[in-house]
Amino acid sequence: MTVSSPEAFLAHVLRAFGPYLDSLVVVGGFAVRLYEHHPRAAPAATRVLPTFDADLATPPRLPVRGRPLGELAEAAGLKPGFRGDRIPPVMKFVLTRPSGTAAGEAEYSLEFLTPLTGAPVDRAGRVAGTSDVQPGVTAQRLRYLDLLLETPWRVSLAGEVRIRMNGTAAWRTWLGRARRQAEVLFPGPASPGVTEAHRVLRAELAGQGVEVPSPEMIHAGLRLFLNMF
Repeated sequence: MTVSSPEAFLAHVLRAFGPYLDSLVVVGGFAVRLYEHHPRAAPAATRVLPTFDADLATPPRLPVRGRPLGELAEAAGLKPGFRGDRIPPVMKFVLTRPSGTAAGEAEYSLEFLTPLTGAPVDRAGRVAGTSDVQPGVTAQRLRYLDLLLETPWRVSLAGEVRIRMNGTAAWRTWLGRARRQAEVLFPGPASPGVTEAHRVLRAELAGQGVEVPSPEMIHAGLRLFLNMF
């Protein structure tokens, strides 16, 4: 199937996973897009980086309600793909496109994210980077993601769709720790965190006809974000 815009893709995803919207939280680039519609939103001082990847944060275990996530994704034309050498591998759902679609067109995708708690390496020496949130559905585990599941904003969209966006008041201790780590990882455009972010973005945006932000742009965006808190 085809969608006309990133917003149309997000709406498609939300309709697909309607039975679980009270447990899922929209995070990442699409959450930033939704912030623009807040009544108190002001024009951004810098250009928001474009994204075609929807990220949904989920609890570590999401009980099946009628139809599982994997079945709902398949019905919505979202085909699962796997990458990396983690066990289980990182799963990304890609919106299937009609044959004959021009090369370089935006490829919309969806990924589930879940909190990483405890040791980052298990007893077998494997990186605990992924886990199954439902049978056959893998989520990437990220540190501090549990903050985004605490008291999220509830947003009503057209068509009586209700979604949850990340936002909480009980995060200051965690945020202070994150800021200290950010100063270590992202002190300048040539720092390890910035160069790794640039590498990942270059790989993710390859062939999509989208400008890859430079390390300087990534660093400036991070500083702007951190300075807001």
